Amino acid sequence: MGLFDFLSRKKRSSVSRFPLYTKGGVCDVCGQSLSSKEAFSVPNKDFYASKQYLEFYTKTSEDLIYLVRNSQQGASKLSDKAIAESLLLAQQSQDKSEGSAVCINCIHMFR
Repeated sequence: MGLFDFLSRKKRSSVSRFPLYTKGGVCDVCGQSLSSKEAFSVPNKDFYASKQYLEFYTKTSEDLIYLVRNSQQGASKLSDKAIAESLLLAQQSQDKSEGSAVCINCIHMFR
């Protein structure tokens, strides 16, 4: 391992307490393409419990929230945040993976 690899690994460990994500794919938050050098594996309990992620999800899921609000009886009285929370709970109950892949730009939501 060279000096650059050591410094790079040390910098990443100061960015996140989560292990590096070593597979390909996209960030489960923003959809950015991933490489093993710029992503982290966030356990589901941490991923779905993040208040910052809930705020981000609420802001970026306006179309989905609108559809739920207009298609489900009683949903029109709920706040956007309450609808987003229920959508995330449903997503979590269906999620059988060990964790989520999160890019270096989004990892701050899970500290």
